Amino acid sequence: MTTPPLLFALSASALLACSSPADTSPDAAPIQTDAPALGCSAELQVERTRFVTESISYLRSAFATTDGFEGGAVGFGEAWVALTDATCPLADWSALSYVAPIDPSLVPDEMRGMYDRVAAVWSLNGRKFIAFIPNEGPAGDVAPWLYGRMPDNVNAIASAKADPRQLSALVAQLQQDPALTVTWLDAIGVLTVETTLGTFAFDEPAATTMPHIADAAFQIRTSGLFDTIEWSGFVVRIPNEVFPAARVNSDVIMPDCLRVHTRDMRTDGVFTTTPALAAPLGAGIVPRTPSCQ
Repeated sequence: MTTPPLLFALSASALLACSSPADTSPDAAPIQTDAPALGCSAELQVERTRFVTESISYLRSAFATTDGFEGGAVGFGEAWVALTDATCPLADWSALSYVAPIDPSLVPDEMRGMYDRVAAVWSLNGRKFIAFIPNEGPAGDVAPWLYGRMPDNVNAIASAKADPRQLSALVAQLQQDPALTVTWLDAIGVLTVETTLGTFAFDEPAATTMPHIADAAFQIRTSGLFDTIEWSGFVVRIPNEVFPAARVNSDVIMPDCLRVHTRDMRTDGVFTTTPALAAPLGAGIVPRTPSCQ
């Protein structure tokens, strides 16, 4: 098990404090792939229809449903995160995403009404994951997953009045589930329940489904032992740079050729991975040695 060396999941409140509500209409200027960028990997390509189909399949599998998630938008956004204080090596978090409406009944109580879309994110570093997308986010960003929340990590803060024996019993009950990783920090009263619905934080394939961890959250919510329940947000290491995702309308998508802001970084070989998409669209994580090492 290895953790990506650049992104961390924390309480969403810290991230949301940095966000600014704005129009996230899909009317942002579309990106086309008719003129590939010089030096890009044109071999990394996927038909739009297949990308949408695989994304919908991924979402349906994760949420354990046989329908829904149609009518979404495809977007490409760029991002890099430094692994040290230098400009090399860098982790590549540019991503092709499919963002679709979600049935409110599939959204946990703590997010319902504030998160009306969900994204299947396919990063060019070979990882894929899911994010709840807020109703409002950065202007012009078709796929603002960085401002979203994770469906596979929930945190709760115990009430000061909670019976310690009841807390211990609930934690023990949750820890019996092999598909969940349950961490109880008794000294500060913080409970974390996590699993894997993608490869954002771990290399292992999905361990369970969203309803599974949602059931654990339901037990926590209805126990009356916790004051606060929050689903984790995405936080990036500093220094970093994240650029809004634009809509992609091409029938054949070559994501590596859509780069604008990270083109020179890819050409200069400072990334720790070779551009690739996760299975079944690609080879997954393909490590490479950066030019500075």
